[in-house]
Amino acid sequence: MLKNRTLKTWSIILTGSLVAVGVSLFIFSTRSARAAGGTLIARSQLRRTADLSPRSAVGSVVTMIDSNGKETFLVNVTKLGQDNFTLFIRDEPSFTTNGVGGADLPPLARTGIKKGTWSRRLVGLGEAPPDFLPFVGDLTQLDNTSVDVSQPDIPSVTTIFTNIIAGTTNIVMGVTNIVGDVTNILDGIVIPNPGQTGLVFSTLWAPLYSLTTDLGARSYHRHGSLVAIGDASPNAVGMMNISFNGNSGRSELKIRASNLTPGQQYTLFIANTTNHNMTVMLPVDNMTQKNLGSTATFVRDTQFGDPLPKTGDPVPVQARDVGDLSGHIVQIRDAFDNVHLQGDMP
Repeated sequence: MLKNRTLKTWSIILTGSLVAVGVSLFIFSTRSARAAGGTLIARSQLRRTADLSPRSAVGSVVTMIDSNGKETFLVNVTKLGQDNFTLFIRDEPSFTTNGVGGADLPPLARTGIKKGTWSRRLVGLGEAPPDFLPFVGDLTQLDNTSVDVSQPDIPSVTTIFTNIIAGTTNIVMGVTNIVGDVTNILDGIVIPNPGQTGLVFSTLWAPLYSLTTDLGARSYHRHGSLVAIGDASPNAVGMMNISFNGNSGRSELKIRASNLTPGQQYTLFIANTTNHNMTVMLPVDNMTQKNLGSTATFVRDTQFGDPLPKTGDPVPVQARDVGDLSGHIVQIRDAFDNVHLQGDMP
């Protein structure tokens, strides 16, 4: 009797051990599969299409293909007021006022009125979600494209965009008319919307990146300096910090200048190209100062929906991430266009 009980006890222990080993092997094999490329993912953050705009809505975009071939595209937005928002995939890497074709996705669903939350989740198995077809066959092909959060009808506040065709710029009451497939751009971009005659206006956009198994590997943090130019502020010094978080797609740009001549309003300028012989300096925005004192700061952070400064040659476009600005000349100027500090973006 004692012998049978002993055998039974060892049988239970052995069975339990085998189960534990099996679970461990399963967890190990799952982790190994993911580490070997079983799950591919990319993340980015939405930012405003209009520059010089107050902070408002924020959001994120996730693109993922798991080890079973399930392809997911997820957009979440908060603090987004008003009604009627939809998604468009655009066949260009950054926001411009040109209507480049892509995919017309289903509208966002408002999940909370009080906090202005919206979301849309699209899923495909073994291929991209149906609404992406035939634009892309699978979500790995979304690299160097972008997604827009757009509204129908005319926005209450419009911004004039200048589009030059054959040396001629046509602007009528804030509307830019472009020869070709795109007409009437107001505060953003008009995207072809089959079956409708109305216009669509982008309010937020996000770049879409290639999928990877290691988002953290894309992260970086860099520092640079600004030096005084001439006698405008001979003792001025400046520091530049840029960082990118691959796990969230967050870009940060922070610039701080001190010992500037007090009583002046300072503006940040960034070159449109890394080619210093063909540089066009583009004004970004006024820097923040207390009582127009000798210290000035500038911050852009996509976590708060901030658009990054423009870059591009010859057409300026919003930078995809802060690293796109590396190597561009940075200047801090006063209202009389005198350069007080200058340096190259790290």
